Amino acid sequence: MATLLIVVGLVIGAVTVAGWWLKRTAFVTSRTEALADTILQNPVLRADLSGRISTEVARQLKANPVQVRQIVDATLARPGVATTFAPVLGDIHARLIGLRTEPVVVQPALLMAAVGDPRVARLPPVSLTIPKIDQLDTTRKVLDGWVGRGALLAVVALLLGVALHPWRAAAIGMIGVGLLATAVLLVAVGYLVPIHAVPALSDEPWLVVVRDVARDQQPVLIAITVLLVGGALGCLFGAGLLARRNPQGSWRVMPV
Repeated sequence: MATLLIVVGLVIGAVTVAGWWLKRTAFVTSRTEALADTILQNPVLRADLSGRISTEVARQLKANPVQVRQIVDATLARPGVATTFAPVLGDIHARLIGLRTEPVVVQPALLMAAVGDPRVARLPPVSLTIPKIDQLDTTRKVLDGWVGRGALLAVVALLLGVALHPWRAAAIGMIGVGLLATAVLLVAVGYLVPIHAVPALSDEPWLVVVRDVARDQQPVLIAITVLLVGGALGCLFGAGLLARRNPQGSWRVMPV
């Protein structure tokens, strides 16, 4: 029973850690806003945003849409202007993951900053049609309800398992192996899911913002992985020492 508790706790803990990392990379829109400069350096995304803006602005100003698009695209490539569009990028991300139900809106002040024409300030806001990705919306809701509960269940199961296990060295050794497995799962989920799986969910080009956030967070991912591996090696080393000192564990043979 003690061994089962430890194994269950380790499995739940590994899944929870991987889910927590996915949550902080794929479902935190503030990280997308912080990377506005980097995101709008992507020519595909910049062209998509400038095309949506220029089509509506050119129609209302009765201007050449190609010229307006060229102006907007060149303006959005400037880091200072890209930063002012950070809330729009955050709203796009929120719309993709289902956090936002209303359309993404570009206000006249931002339109004027992009086009550079004072007349644009008197135009109505431009709405951007961004689809909700159902798979991301479902995953977000599952993780919101699971991460906290999973962490609690994992801690309780591990503490009970270690407390009840008759051979402490074996219990600590299992935790070491579990930490190694958690590190492997974390790297796999932290790299493969946001960088490769999420952009493949749809043809929507804005899904790559999740990939950009994940790449920006890779140093943190590496640091956490190193901590997990270090903890695992420490547990395995400690288990070896305990096994040599007390090879029979805490079992006691009662005299007849």
